[in-house]
Amino acid sequence: MNDGIKPAHRKTLIEILAANPKVEQVVLFGSRALGNHRPNSDIDLALYGKALDLDDLARFQEEIEATTIPHQVDLLLINRIGNKRLRRHIEEEGVAWFRRTPSSTTVAT
Repeated sequence: MNDGIKPAHRKTLIEILAANPKVEQVVLFGSRALGNHRPNSDIDLALYGKALDLDDLARFQEEIEATTIPHQVDLLLINRIGNKRLRRHIEEEGVAWFRRTPSSTTVAT
């Protein structure tokens, strides 16, 4: 998959998000997941985790903005997405970057 994201930037994002034990899964979606992004396209990430809330989202955004990642990063909590088409797009076309399981953690590279 060519998502146009440098491996170091992907690693940084995963480290920030996975550090919170409430994050169960991180899924890339949108133009970067589909491979039709442009150089200035944002990075769209859906976060799965029943206990995640808007305060967590704000903390993630703060940490991400303090990095050198040159792209806008948009985070969505999957359990707060009311748009059925968007949710279906994420579930069908999204690319899992990180998934936490009881016995192990899986990170896509």
